[in-house]
Amino acid sequence: MMTLFKNKKKLQQCEETTQQLSAEVLFATQYIQALLRGEKIEQIANAQLADSALIKSLQDFQSHLQKIEKEEGQRNWINVGLAKFANILRNDAQDLTAFYNELLAQLVKYVEANQGLLFLVQDEVGEKPYLESVACYAYDKRKYLQKRVEIGEGLAGQAYLEQDVIYLTDVPDRYTAITSGLGHATPRCVVIIPIMLNEKVFGILELASFTPLAPHVMEFLKKLSENIASVISATQSNRKTRELLEISQMQAESMRAQEEELRQNMEEMSAIQEDLNRNLEETSRLAHEVSTREKVFNVTTILSETDKFGTITFINDKFCEVAKYDREELLGKPQNIVRHPDMPRELFALMWSTIKAGKVFKGIVKNRAKDGSHYWVDAAIVPIFKESGELEKYIGARYHITDDALAEYLYDQQMKRLGIKKMEAHGIPLHQ
Repeated sequence: MMTLFKNKKKLQQCEETTQQLSAEVLFATQYIQALLRGEKIEQIANAQLADSALIKSLQDFQSHLQKIEKEEGQRNWINVGLAKFANILRNDAQDLTAFYNELLAQLVKYVEANQGLLFLVQDEVGEKPYLESVACYAYDKRKYLQKRVEIGEGLAGQAYLEQDVIYLTDVPDRYTAITSGLGHATPRCVVIIPIMLNEKVFGILELASFTPLAPHVMEFLKKLSENIASVISATQSNRKTRELLEISQMQAESMRAQEEELRQNMEEMSAIQEDLNRNLEETSRLAHEVSTREKVFNVTTILSETDKFGTITFINDKFCEVAKYDREELLGKPQNIVRHPDMPRELFALMWSTIKAGKVFKGIVKNRAKDGSHYWVDAAIVPIFKESGELEKYIGARYHITDDALAEYLYDQQMKRLGIKKMEAHGIPLHQ
């Protein structure tokens, strides 16, 4: 009897187990069909089924599928975003200010942030680098007025130095205010992302939001920042290339202008050289003529120059030859060093009054040589004036009269004509 009871109980347990398994299989089938339809089963009403290992495995499988789906959705969101902004970045922007503002506006909207700032590094040669705000979206105007941020100043300047993302979830009350339908409110999170490429920072991206940014959003922002850095690098490189090209073109134009100016100068110099050659030829011809005349003068004429006081400043070889003085013995001496004592003072007084009046004096004069001998000359003394009219010097040209008899005859005729008593040699008294 006892054995029959035990067998009946075991049979009952088997039936219950079979029913439980049948219920679990049925529920599992419905569960899987719901998953295939894309329906999500958040809660199981039957507590016994909820504790089933099979159902728990199915729930774990559902969670895994949801995780995979979520991750796939996030990857798709990242890829779609990168493709979207790749198209924006490929645009050939003529107006960089409008380009950066549009890029920032689209980015803030895509990541569902509330505000955005874009800084670019200004690193001119010879100047200290700094950050300059080039785009702003939904920021308070007073915040946007700060166009320049020094390196190391604020979060943006710090992110530049650290070359790393700064992510704040405990934002100070006065950091910034977001204007919305709720009024002015402090954001829940702020992210500062260096725009980097090959370990070089080209700019800083700052985003503020009421809600924290998910990890996949941060991953997207990091990847996008590299793409933006690449575009900025290419833009700056193109700008520098254009500037260098413009400089090169200006230099080339300047060189062409200089070459043209040089060509004109060469032509002018060639013309000047031709004129100079002609002048040199003329000068050479004149010098030859002067040299020839000087030779003739040295043979025929006793030539001298004195200042306006009668001091000898120049004599030619003929003067030295006839007067029997060395040149050094005469230069700087008064002209009357060769005056013969036989000559009357009246004649020299007449000569000085004539030449001081600006007229030429001509006369027969007896001079004394260094050795005491005499020589006769037919003299012409010419006064020379400056352009201002002031007397400058006297030039005397004399012709040597070697025939004493002729010289004395001409001298006598001159003295009679002038009405001056002549002095006889050796102190003989004057006579008419």
